[in-house]
Amino acid sequence: MSVALRLIKCCTHPRVLQSEELDYSHSNLLEIPTDVYLRAKSLVALSLNANAIRNLPYEFFSLTKLSHLDISDNDLEKVSDLIKNFGHLKALDLSKNGKAYCLLLYFSLSLTTNKNTASGIL
Repeated sequence: MSVALRLIKCCTHPRVLQSEELDYSHSNLLEIPTDVYLRAKSLVALSLNANAIRNLPYEFFSLTKLSHLDISDNDLEKVSDLIKNFGHLKALDLSKNGKAYCLLLYFSLSLTTNKNTASGIL
């Protein structure tokens, strides 16, 4: 499994030295890797598309710094309403997930109310 990790200098928050993006696309994952949680304080973009992830554990919703999240083309059947805790989320892709994708409209409206937007495609 290869993981792309990109470090970005962050100028908007002086206490945060770096922001990170993780790409676990096409990695044959069944669950969220531990590495994701270890980077929770600086993780701003996460790609988990084209895997076989079936559920998002409670800990996943502690990734509140995320601005871009792609969990498309997995086996998700539901997504907890805790996803609205992602206050910085600007792009969300839940497509190709069966029932979970039907919830995208609801989350788009919730995020828009918080002055964020969500789209069907990242």
